[in-house]
Amino acid sequence: VTSVRAVDWDDSRSGGFMFLFRPGTFDGAPHTYISFLRGPAEPDARGALQRNLVDRYPNVSVIDGLEIIRTFRRVLDYVTLAVSVVGAIALLTGGLILIGSVAMTKFQRLFDAAVFKTLGANTRLIAVMYVFEYGVLGTLAGLVGSIGALALRAGLDTGSLETTVAEFNAAVKGGRTDRLAPARTAETYAPVPIETPPFHAVPLAAGITVTMGGIAVDGAARVLRPDDTPIPGLYAAGSAVGGVEGGPRAAYIGGLIKAFLLGLVAAETAARELGAGQ
Repeated sequence: VTSVRAVDWDDSRSGGFMFLFRPGTFDGAPHTYISFLRGPAEPDARGALQRNLVDRYPNVSVIDGLEIIRTFRRVLDYVTLAVSVVGAIALLTGGLILIGSVAMTKFQRLFDAAVFKTLGANTRLIAVMYVFEYGVLGTLAGLVGSIGALALRAGLDTGSLETTVAEFNAAVKGGRTDRLAPARTAETYAPVPIETPPFHAVPLAAGITVTMGGIAVDGAARVLRPDDTPIPGLYAAGSAVGGVEGGPRAAYIGGLIKAFLLGLVAAETAARELGAGQ
């Protein structure tokens, strides 16, 4: 046994492990074809379509994707309900704990109030002090609880989300959003702290449609050498071209726009040079 290796199947599309065969090796092997089609919306009509297909083509397997999606939605609804119930229980428990904590410190509060009155404070001032104290504590508890509930509903780690939000708020208030990872600019749109509930989470998927670097060209879409002289008969357009979005105010203009405009310019340049005998 030779060439024993560990295979990362999750990375197979990037070259984790592949088998290469000559063209035509599997022409006679059994094949399975997968296709998608949009069927009728009514359940009865979809059932009739499945029966007709199976009766006419017994080797065809029909899977109702709409029913699968509905099943997933029901499961997610149950999970959401369970998380909401757990959150309600946690909220109720927190309220009971808060009431117990206030009751336990009642005599300490009375003692503090007596001391404040001895020092000259009136009843109104003491009431304002207590309202402010409990208001700040309640706001902090509500903020942390809201972020934690959002993390549970979104399937995120509660501690990581709360830490990230706290670091972001501290950076915004301190004017140092450039130290965040990734850095947050404040020139065009000023960031604001994440403090006022309700909070919402939106799933995002980052993607790169086109790079902003590539081959250098001139205004006629001719490829340039390192000394900025054009290479005869060589043109570039689209995503292969770099420098179009460059400068201090770099912006995304899209690969299709570059392909359309520079492709047209390159074609006109090529036709002009061919007509001139270059």
